[in-house]
Amino acid sequence: MFLHFGILLLLSQGIFGEEDVSEAIDGDSRIIGGQNASPGMAKWRPDAVSIVVGSHQIKSGGHRYKVKKLMPHEQFSKVTAKNDIGVIQVEGSIQYNDNVQPIGLYNRQVSVGRKCLLTGWGLVNKEKNISPNNLQMLFFQTISIKECTQRLASIRSKKFLPIDNGQICAKRPNHKGTCQGDSGGPLSKIK
Repeated sequence: MFLHFGILLLLSQGIFGEEDVSEAIDGDSRIIGGQNASPGMAKWRPDAVSIVVGSHQIKSGGHRYKVKKLMPHEQFSKVTAKNDIGVIQVEGSIQYNDNVQPIGLYNRQVSVGRKCLLTGWGLVNKEKNISPNNLQMLFFQTISIKECTQRLASIRSKKFLPIDNGQICAKRPNHKGTCQGDSGGPLSKIK
C-alpha cells in the first residue's frame, strides 16, 4: 500500500546508510497471508531465518547465511512503530566481493532535500499480488520533521506522532511508493 502523502517514515536514524549507488543504477516486516507472531517468538527460532547477500534476484544467486541471533531494539513500540530496528548476527563472517559490501551508518541529522534510494522486493501489483524477482529501487527526498508532522497530522492515523530527531521522513515521487514486502529495506543517502 502506498504511504499516505508520500511520506516514508524511517524510525531509527541509524539505518540511514551512505552509499555510492551510481554503479547499481547503471549496471515491512509485512507478510502477505501470514498471521501475527507471538511476542518474543523469534528469539528462540533464529534457525528458521536466513540471510542472502550478493544477488539482485530473490529466486536465485547470492550466498545464504544462517542466522545465529536476532536482537530487536529493546525500546521498540508496536503501537507507534518507533525504534523499529534490530540487529541480526549471522553464523560465520559475510564474505565481501564486488556485489557484497558493507553500508556505512549515518550518525547525524540528515539534511532536508537530500536525495536517497530505497530498495526492496515488495509487491509491484497489490491487486494481483505480484512480487518481483529482481530487486526494485525508488528515489525519495528527505523532508523536515515539521513538514512530516504536518502531513501526518492531516491523516486519520496519528500513531506515528510526534516525530522526533531520531527519525527520518522522506517524500516519494507522485503515484509511486512502497508496498507490502518493502519494509526493512535500506534507505541509502546518495553521495
